[in-house]
Amino acid sequence: MKKGKNKFNCIIASLALVFSLTGCLPGYNSADVLIVDAKAWVNGASYLITHEAFAFLYDIDHISIFNFLSKNPLLNVCRGKYFYKFKSHNLYVNNNDGKVYTDELLPYANSCFEDLFRNSLELSDSEKLVVDYDPNYEIQTTSYIRNNGSFSKKYSGSTDYYVKAFPAEYTKANVDNYIYSEYPYCGDIDECHIITDKSCENLQEIISLKEYATNFKDSESLMIYCPDGYMEVNVIGFGDDGDMDISAEIYKKESIVFDDKVKIEFFNEFSQHYSYVRSADDYELMESDYYSANRDFRVIFSSTDPEQICSIHVNGDEPYDIYLANAPYRRVQIKKALTNEAVYSEKCATKKYDDNWTKLVTSSLREKEIHEEGHLQSKMDTMFSNDGGYTLELYK
Repeated sequence: MKKGKNKFNCIIASLALVFSLTGCLPGYNSADVLIVDAKAWVNGASYLITHEAFAFLYDIDHISIFNFLSKNPLLNVCRGKYFYKFKSHNLYVNNNDGKVYTDELLPYANSCFEDLFRNSLELSDSEKLVVDYDPNYEIQTTSYIRNNGSFSKKYSGSTDYYVKAFPAEYTKANVDNYIYSEYPYCGDIDECHIITDKSCENLQEIISLKEYATNFKDSESLMIYCPDGYMEVNVIGFGDDGDMDISAEIYKKESIVFDDKVKIEFFNEFSQHYSYVRSADDYELMESDYYSANRDFRVIFSSTDPEQICSIHVNGDEPYDIYLANAPYRRVQIKKALTNEAVYSEKCATKKYDDNWTKLVTSSLREKEIHEEGHLQSKMDTMFSNDGGYTLELYK
């Protein structure tokens, strides 16, 4: 037993040596953390007392970033939270100069950026644009590492740290200047989607591909939600000669009805490739592929009650949703026999639609939130897995 214990201790010691050589151990101790946190509390609270009366600072947390060269440097900047005018806000404190950065102007920045994006994409007034703009503001701060194996602090040079906030002294004019300080804009897009009443097969009717690729080639994927599906748009090529390519993955909603009593709904996939044609100074559709889902299903009714559904069996390779016609059910028990002879079982809620179809959903609250956003469910939001046979027990 003792021999095994010694062997275990040797392994731990060896791992500690390896981690120290590769920079896996933190380059600071608890005293360093207390000093950094305490300075941030003082700097943050001092600013709020001076500039935002009745603001309440209630959280400060130090920041350490994994780095092989600097051994997990403890940054001389902290993040925290404060309560002001009935709202919780995020803030960052740079102990080097005592400056505070807050997210109070983010809603204005988001609105300003939406206007920029809408004008560039040449969207119509009927289309809804939702953008989550991240200013990705750069803070210059110092970091602390070990000095010759001891725990004393050592200045290791400046570190760039990016935050979703603006300097606390910024006004709306400063925010405008910051957004337009680089072409086409300064900052990042965390999320962007468009809600339109046009078909998902008519991408060029929804946005200007030329403006999108030229001005927003470095942004995240653009999601477009349509009445008949949704699509994900990406700039996939931007050469030195100015040629650009765009890919659009399109998921079009399809449905199949059985005996006017049961309907399954799913998404078929399209892929479209656009390329910039210099002679026309615009984008043209170069190729379009359609991947039709191989799908059929059958419904088995009770032998004693023709209106009672015993089971639904779907053959296909894509997830789907199930609808029942004129079904007065508030909840449904779903069962499925798995390959290991176990039985999957879940109680589901129902969602009533105006066209007399009742949808089986995992949560009526979740379904409500999706539709309140104004767009369709995506392929990932469909409820039932592919290639499954489900038995339904219905409850009024």
